[in-house]
Amino acid sequence: MISGLVRPVLTLALAAAPPIAMAQGASPEDRTPVGFWVRLTYSEASDEAMWVQLEEAGATDLFVETFYHGLVIYPGSQVTGQRPELQGRDPLAWAIERGAERGIRVHAWVHALRLGPDYERFPQTPPHPWMAEGQAWRTVGLDGSPHGEFLVSAAVPEVRDIARRVCAEIVETHPGIAGINLDYIRWPEGGEFWYEPVNVQQYIDAGGADPRTDRSEENIRRFRQHSADQVTSLVREIGADVHTLDPGVLLSAAFFPGIDERDRWFKAQDWPAWVRERLLDVATPMCYAYALGGITREVTTVTALARPAGVPVWAGLAVQRGTEHPRAVEQLDVVRDRGLSGVVFFSHGWVGQGPGEFGEIGAWFRVNRL
Repeated sequence: MISGLVRPVLTLALAAAPPIAMAQGASPEDRTPVGFWVRLTYSEASDEAMWVQLEEAGATDLFVETFYHGLVIYPGSQVTGQRPELQGRDPLAWAIERGAERGIRVHAWVHALRLGPDYERFPQTPPHPWMAEGQAWRTVGLDGSPHGEFLVSAAVPEVRDIARRVCAEIVETHPGIAGINLDYIRWPEGGEFWYEPVNVQQYIDAGGADPRTDRSEENIRRFRQHSADQVTSLVREIGADVHTLDPGVLLSAAFFPGIDERDRWFKAQDWPAWVRERLLDVATPMCYAYALGGITREVTTVTALARPAGVPVWAGLAVQRGTEHPRAVEQLDVVRDRGLSGVVFFSHGWVGQGPGEFGEIGAWFRVNRL
């Protein structure tokens, strides 16, 4: 349940006006949105140094990983537990306070449909509260075997309730939060692990043939649409909850930007419907192609649909040393004049592998505009 509490509306002029170049001393509302996704290190020295780097980059927004592996980073949750290494601290409140001092808005980055990690890759992660009960909610293949990551079904009422309550709780308990950013708001890739029993039964109850036995192309296409609709309705419900509590909190979502038939159903993210219905206040597509041409195509694909619908696009750009990802300024050069309102870099830690890049980003925005 969420209360009827409504906090004062945050005045964030993000979508209507065309983006403008960043000016020193300007408020976040007057600058091109420049964001970073971040997992706080929980080292005070490291996290304090982060603010200096963000200022060098001209950052206006910080997306703090708040709910992941089934746990939250703040204390006192009525939905789930706090990460054990953070007992006695509230990093989210700390980030909001520090961000306000520097004119940087803070968004809560939420893993909506991933309640646990791949324990083979992350064995050190503590068990989350739903490890036993949540086994029944996991996405499974035709043979009933679960997906390797602890991804859960968007069709299960308990799963939807957890995602909604976490998002509402963040807004209720952390005044000053600028937004909720949904990640892992999808099914596993490829459509092979969408056969969780509740999802299948709902499809059958709606008049579909059991997709586990009727493998006709048309039936599978309809089943995939049904599965994608479960994700879309969850986005809709979370947005309604958040905006009831505070209409000024921005709902955004990280999604894969493909639009053709294969891409659209690859992870059951029907993002064209999300922007067409204006379920999002801001679109943060993950434009993570390795080649500059691919990044340009991804950005153009999303802005072509989102801009006419009135949804501003802050393109997610991946910057990591040691990979084929181009440097940040190279990506900025090719996405300018493509209809973007802002950018969000994945991630603060990755950019920090070449810390001089923070200054390069800031310098770019001092003389350029998107």
